Amino acid sequence: QSKSKTSTTITAADRVKEFGSQILNADGGKLFCISCNISLDHTWRATVQRHLESESHRSRKRAADSALLGNEDDKSSETHHLATTELVDAFASANIPLEKLDHPKLCEFIQRNVQNAGCLPSANKLRQDYLPKIFATHFEEIKSLFNSCESFAIISDESTDEQDNYVLHVLFDFISDKAEDVQTGKLTTVLADCVYLDAVNYTTVSQAIIKTISKYRADFDKVSAFISDNATYMTKSFKSVLQGLMPNAVHIICNAYIISLVSELWRCKFGKVDKLVSYIKKIFKHCPSRKLRYRQNIANATEISEIGKQKIALPPEPVITCWNSWFQAVQYHAAHLNYYPEFVSEELTLTPRMQVLTDLSTLLNNAQLNEEVQFVAKNATGLMDLITWFESRYVTIHEAYNKVMDVLY
Repeated sequence: QSKSKTSTTITAADRVKEFGSQILNADGGKLFCISCNISLDHTWRATVQRHLESESHRSRKRAADSALLGNEDDKSSETHHLATTELVDAFASANIPLEKLDHPKLCEFIQRNVQNAGCLPSANKLRQDYLPKIFATHFEEIKSLFNSCESFAIISDESTDEQDNYVLHVLFDFISDKAEDVQTGKLTTVLADCVYLDAVNYTTVSQAIIKTISKYRADFDKVSAFISDNATYMTKSFKSVLQGLMPNAVHIICNAYIISLVSELWRCKFGKVDKLVSYIKKIFKHCPSRKLRYRQNIANATEISEIGKQKIALPPEPVITCWNSWFQAVQYHAAHLNYYPEFVSEELTLTPRMQVLTDLSTLLNNAQLNEEVQFVAKNATGLMDLITWFESRYVTIHEAYNKVMDVLY
């Protein structure tokens, strides 16, 4: 029988099998063109063939194929965008500069091994288009945390950046609503803001903290503590401004900072030791050749091999912001004080007009210097350990009291 027989022998499903399910569709015994969305007479093959060869059908099919291809491109673009966003988020969370992504080797590795990464934009493009969106998401996540927590503490400290600009760090410390955190009392700490200040005083600090709390729409009544160092502007900021806005908050001063103030008394009482630390720091500052001669001097005195000479530690350079660094320098000098007179004498022959070397030589001839250095090095250990312990993240109040009492008595 011919394929052009009537519906008694040829059904709509037969025409779908003949021309393909991607072109035709059978529904309720009727035949439909998928692209044109019209019914066709399935009883005559020529009718179906004539429609499929018509210009109107071909035009609609091209439009449908183009739309389908566009949808696939949109899905691919969306997947690539999501992968790039997650990559930038991972770099930001790990504190890895986005400029690293411009390195050809890293780009090649990511494109080869990271699914849907594709061709990555430049670091500037990522910083401009992706980083603000990630920050906005992170900001909303922090905001949502305050809606569930019962109270939170504010931790604030001022520092300077590499260009000597004043920077105020504001952190929020709280217990999240996670069941395990509530049971264990585990605290979550987030960096709420870094505020650049034109000047550091109680007014600018108070304004920065108030703006930060308002930015997150946090309830001032939920603030349970304001934690800072014992600087005058911090104390005045709380007593004069913040205490009235945060009625449930108390001012908690950093214990490590208080202990560091005690350590400052050692510097004042032992002036000769402080001068020794200062002079040694000055003579080695920006003088690599003197450091080499110092190592050679120690190696000759102790009969250390040439390889071991490179492992000889140089005198520490204490800084004010590192509270234990002065004591660490004194302990080093206590162990190496016997080598200094000969070394300084040799340096004076090379640079006889250097005033610091002359002053250091005079100081080393003082009979009391060695006794004071040894005394500080021996008796400051307990204070150093206490400062280090208070600087740790896990401090319990009963242990704090016991440790302070041990140092005092």
